[in-house]
Amino acid sequence: MMDEITRSHADSIPGHIRCPRCDYELDGVIAAFTDQCPLQGTCSECGMEFEWANLLRADRRQLPWLFEHTRHPVRGVLGTLWKSLFPGRFWNAVQMWHVPRVGRLWLYVALCGGVFLLLVSMLMAAIDIGVYYVAGGFVVRGIRTTSPEYWWQVVEQLILYPFAHEEWWGAAWSVKGMSLNTDFMLMPIGCFWGMNLSWPVMMLLLSDSRLEAKVKRTHVLRGWAYSLWWGMVITIMLLVLRTGILATDICDSMGWTWMKMQLINARNWGWQVLLSYDIAYGIALTLVLALYVWTARWWWVVIVRYWRFSRPGLVYWLIFAVSLLALLIPGVPGSYELLPMLNRWNW
Repeated sequence: MMDEITRSHADSIPGHIRCPRCDYELDGVIAAFTDQCPLQGTCSECGMEFEWANLLRADRRQLPWLFEHTRHPVRGVLGTLWKSLFPGRFWNAVQMWHVPRVGRLWLYVALCGGVFLLLVSMLMAAIDIGVYYVAGGFVVRGIRTTSPEYWWQVVEQLILYPFAHEEWWGAAWSVKGMSLNTDFMLMPIGCFWGMNLSWPVMMLLLSDSRLEAKVKRTHVLRGWAYSLWWGMVITIMLLVLRTGILATDICDSMGWTWMKMQLINARNWGWQVLLSYDIAYGIALTLVLALYVWTARWWWVVIVRYWRFSRPGLVYWLIFAVSLLALLIPGVPGSYELLPMLNRWNW
């Protein structure tokens, strides 16, 4: 087998072979091979078992569909998002000998964590302001104006909406300011991030258990990054919403009144249906509970199959308790918004 590897993959064998778990150098073990290379190997430092082919062959150390290794970023994002929905299958495929790329992992976190949403929303705001300027200004009470005073409304709608909105108060509604939208938006988002961050943060804080299992920070980062698929789903939903706002503003600036009213009526009807029948609150509660169950399953698979802790239950249930608190801290204040729905349903 050694002769075959040498002939076929000599150019792709890394210069130094290290244990994927603990980074223990295995060059001495390889130098002791004579005429044959064994199929199976065990690290004398951490006890990890592996196939030598997975360490010696570069094509075994990468997954073409994984975002860290793909040459097609868009296809890699979509493929990784889809496969990460199924924790068992995902971590059966992704193993420690698949070389981690920290830069790609942080880029994936940024894409799912809101940076991509912010950049695209800023681009939308720039396009909106540019169209208004080219078309002759903003339409305010039927009169066009180029005053920058109204630019903030564009920025607020295409970057902050629906998490924040303008409020007017004072004499003759002459004073305006920003207010957080706590109706049903911030509660699920706070729950999502609270329970999601609790797992990697606690894993890093439990340094003794992590070092005993030879789990590196890169392994923690990989386990956390690929759990953020829900962030991309929220990003897509908000981009669809903000695209509708941008289309409405463009119709307004171009004088397409009929098309503008159709877009506004469709948007208002959607929000009215969600809020009038408490569908939004029910969806928010269902999503929070469903994602919590999924997250608990995800990290169990990570601890058992990827990190391969010797005592997974102890570490898992400790962090599980912390994640439950992280869910309740933002969830309890937000649950007051659910009380009207619960009272009407006689729960």
